[in-house]
Amino acid sequence: MEEVNDSINCLPEELLSLILSFLPTKEAVATSLSIKSWRKHWTFLTTINLNSNDFKDVTFFHQFVDNLLSGIKLENVKKFVLLCNYNDYEPHNLVVRGWINDVIDISKELEYLELHSEQPCVLPSHFSANELKVLKLSGQVLVEPRSDVNLPSLEALDLKSVRSASATRILVELISSRTLVKYLLLKF
Repeated sequence: MEEVNDSINCLPEELLSLILSFLPTKEAVATSLSIKSWRKHWTFLTTINLNSNDFKDVTFFHQFVDNLLSGIKLENVKKFVLLCNYNDYEPHNLVVRGWINDVIDISKELEYLELHSEQPCVLPSHFSANELKVLKLSGQVLVEPRSDVNLPSLEALDLKSVRSASATRILVELISSRTLVKYLLLKF
């Protein structure tokens, strides 16, 4: 067993981080922290996949996400999935909006963004991601009427159960920016 463990530890840091990116983020962080020589590998994850159902309660979920986003190198994140399957947390909108803002503002390589919210959640008013290729929104995700949406590389747009005014706003912005979406799914 030591030979296998030693050969894994000899892998380049980028490859270890890639391997960890295939795990749910909670498990990737736990794995990194449980192996002394891997303690910092979770900070290089390129995929963040968070589902509130994987946590014992909403407060712990929020604390985990706050700590994760403050410790991870967000500029390397290519895929961000955030599934908020609860509807009884008071500061939800501001907190989730802040998380999305942080990821969009800092990550220069973000290609995939998926957000589901059971509670109303308004996207940041300046919603710009140059490398974003896939955007999936579902549930109570809203877009402000005066939002600045700039997604020049968008190829796939998936809007499920999003309020029609928000869906219309995103579509109008995309059409006016001449973004060529190859895949479009609208489900109200």
